[in-house]
Amino acid sequence: MGLLTLTSEGRMMAVLCDGRKDVPDDEIRNYASYCGNYTFDGTTLVTRVDASFSPRAAVGSDQIRMIRFEGELLVLVPPPVPTADGTEYREMFWEHIGGAAG
Repeated sequence: MGLLTLTSEGRMMAVLCDGRKDVPDDEIRNYASYCGNYTFDGTTLVTRVDASFSPRAAVGSDQIRMIRFEGELLVLVPPPVPTADGTEYREMFWEHIGGAAG
């Protein structure tokens, strides 16, 4: 679950966490957040991170996400992530819940 805010002034904020009610004892609840100035060309969102839950890893980086729309949902697609088991592909589906539309 999470919250994504994109302003018309070119600022964004993303907050994400594992939305399961219960997490198994041998796992940790994943959490991530960052913000910064962004550009969007209609398909690619690029955020220059200026604050993050993990400042050493993310501040100053460009977070690049492909974007598409499925009906009323905005689908945000980060780059694939190499894992011990191969490659992980993620898609995040965002629903507009309030505030200015557009």
